[in-house]
Amino acid sequence: MESKIVELLNQSIALELNAAKMYMLFSTKFPEEHAFWWELSMEEENHASLLRSGRDFFLSQDLFPEEILCNKVSILEATNVKLEEVYGQCQKDNLTINDAANIALWIETSAGEYHFQTAMSKNADDKMLDIFQTLNNDDKDHALRVKVFMRKRGIEEKKLF
Repeated sequence: MESKIVELLNQSIALELNAAKMYMLFSTKFPEEHAFWWELSMEEENHASLLRSGRDFFLSQDLFPEEILCNKVSILEATNVKLEEVYGQCQKDNLTINDAANIALWIETSAGEYHFQTAMSKNADDKMLDIFQTLNNDDKDHALRVKVFMRKRGIEEKKLF
C-alpha cells in the first residue's frame, strides 16, 4: 500500500509543478495579468513543496494525511500527460486570455487539484491535516479565484477536455 501512496504523491507533486509551470507561462504571455498568474504559480510551487515534505518526512512515520490526495494514480498520470501536452501547445500557439483562463479552470477542477483544495478547506479533525492546512496558509481556492478572474473580464467558461 505504501508504494501506491508514494506513486500518488509523486504524481500529485508533478501535477502541482506542471500547474506552476503553466501559470508561469501565462504570466509571461499576459504581462497585464502577470501578478495574478505569478501568484498562482508560486502557490502551486508551495503545494508541491508541502507534498514533497509530506512524502519525505511524514509518510515513513505513517502520519501523512492521505485525504489530500486523489486516490487513483491513473487519473493523476492522465492529467499530467494532458497538462504537458497543453503546455507544449500553449508555448507554440497564439494564446488568448480566454484560453488561458479556461485552461486554468480545467487544471483547478481536475481530480488532483480538487482533492488537495477540498482537504485544505475542510475542518481538520486530524492533527497532520491541521499542520498541512497551517503550512498551506491562504494558498487555496484557486478554482474560485480563477472563476472570479473570468467573471471580472467577461470570459465565458468552456469545457475543454
